[in-house]
Amino acid sequence: MQRAFIPYRALLLIIVLALTLMPAYAQDDVIRVGAVAPLSSPGSYQQGKELLLGLQWAVDDINAKGGLMGKQVKLFVEDSQGKPPEGAKAVEKLITKDKVVGIAGEYHSSVCNAEIEVFHRYGIPFVIGSCWYDGLTAKGYPEVYRTSVFNSKQAENIAGLIKANGIKKVAALVEDTDYGIGIAENIKTMMKVLEVDAEFDFEVVEKTSKDFVPILLKYKTRVKPDLLVVAVTQPGGFLLLKQAHEIHFAPSPGTMVLDGTCTAQNAEVFWSALKDAGQYIMMACPYSSSVQVTELGEAIKKRYIDQFKREPNYLPLQGYDAMF
Repeated sequence: MQRAFIPYRALLLIIVLALTLMPAYAQDDVIRVGAVAPLSSPGSYQQGKELLLGLQWAVDDINAKGGLMGKQVKLFVEDSQGKPPEGAKAVEKLITKDKVVGIAGEYHSSVCNAEIEVFHRYGIPFVIGSCWYDGLTAKGYPEVYRTSVFNSKQAENIAGLIKANGIKKVAALVEDTDYGIGIAENIKTMMKVLEVDAEFDFEVVEKTSKDFVPILLKYKTRVKPDLLVVAVTQPGGFLLLKQAHEIHFAPSPGTMVLDGTCTAQNAEVFWSALKDAGQYIMMACPYSSSVQVTELGEAIKKRYIDQFKREPNYLPLQGYDAMF
């Protein structure tokens, strides 16, 4: 679980000030914290549920050890629905109605981008759960922190894979959000930084589209990439991958596929949605079961495996980290 970018003393100071300077919070018999995630369509609700699991487990563990400052922690949860306006509305409700002293979570970068303006306006701390857009922390808001991976690092890994495997022609289909456009621009930049000798082209698509076939046919017949990078969050991303398979485009001997969202790591959801279309898809992920994590991370992994009888993806770990 990544610890970069978190000035913990600054975060602790903000929380302590919130608790001591705001009587409505300090006089309560609990410490109120918030969680926000996409829990319904059109958001990536399966990913949101995994993220929320980690957020909730962190609160449960803190309470089991006696809570904070002699009080139990109460978690208030809101559904951002994967929509920026709904995310901003959810955060405002948590702050003004539920009186939380801090919030963690979120998955969609475009939603995060709307939410951070609310946090900045109210001076309430926010620890990003799994929004990858670099610009979220680039604004320098003192209320906004990140524990998770970010686009430029993912792009560096993808560019490194392209170079290491001698791939010469790369195309990317990316969603029309800060995440999608951000990762495409970062791949382009990192290919230059790493001096990758390959062509790179990307196109922005509507993540809510129901028909990706016309654009896929263009790439199949005219662009003909050696590698197709897909950066479209599910459910749109699953539909795109399924349609690429149905028109016999990719994955194929001529065109490999790299899922940049890592939604494939939720194996049950991935195979249920794609079936045969999921075969041979590579994925760029911020976590692998083969990677050694901290003692706490190993405990969370075991807890997940014991409950669900499968390996976790990165989201419960990131949710736990953000809330903890």
